[in-house]
Amino acid sequence: MMKVIALDVDGVILDSVHENFIVCQKVIEKKGRKLDDENRFRKGRNFLRSSLSMYGIAELTLQGKDFDKMNQEEFDKFIVEHKNESRQFANAFHAMRKILQDKDYDKWFALNKIFPGIKNVIDKLSKKFLIVVISTKDFHSISTAFDRIGIGIKKDNIFSKEISENKVDQIKNICNKFAVKPEEIFFLDDQPKHLEGVKFLGVNVALAGWGYNNYMQKAYAKRLGIPIIDKSDELEEVIKSLNKK
Repeated sequence: MMKVIALDVDGVILDSVHENFIVCQKVIEKKGRKLDDENRFRKGRNFLRSSLSMYGIAELTLQGKDFDKMNQEEFDKFIVEHKNESRQFANAFHAMRKILQDKDYDKWFALNKIFPGIKNVIDKLSKKFLIVVISTKDFHSISTAFDRIGIGIKKDNIFSKEISENKVDQIKNICNKFAVKPEEIFFLDDQPKHLEGVKFLGVNVALAGWGYNNYMQKAYAKRLGIPIIDKSDELEEVIKSLNKK
């Protein structure tokens, strides 16, 4: 029986690609370079695993990389090979995001969009289950965004990057905090690589098909036996079917 519904934030609840692009654009401008291909950047966003990934997305966009011909392993290798640059860029990215928030929070928030229908789904599910979020995003950005759009997830139920950027570790923290077993958790993410490790723990998982993933990542999820949910309004039925097993 499912007790906890765990949701990723970016790519499941919020569409933050434009915000990511603008923040990266401003970081890169300070280095005397120009980032202007948002469509290519959006395709690169499919490969984000942690804040370190933002360097790879921005740098490979600048290099004109064809992300449609790239897989997750190639992207991750690039990050490992540029570990120092990735760390420095991640720090600059978070600092720039904070500057934009402090300068004009309304303007910054407008860069983010909520995916259609997901708020209603969360409202319904919260009447039956404990809802938590798992994210590599910072706590302040998540909590203030939720306050603004009226998503009633308790702040204590936000497992952000300050806790860990490893979602397996975040799931273990949820098990300890709420005294639940992995098989009593359902986790929805838009990245199959995140779901792969969590699934190994015994957690029920599904891929958010409306999020940041491409056809290769969806095919990979299918090979792993991970179901794909194409629309947020299908989520409730998927959880109902799992509870009948």
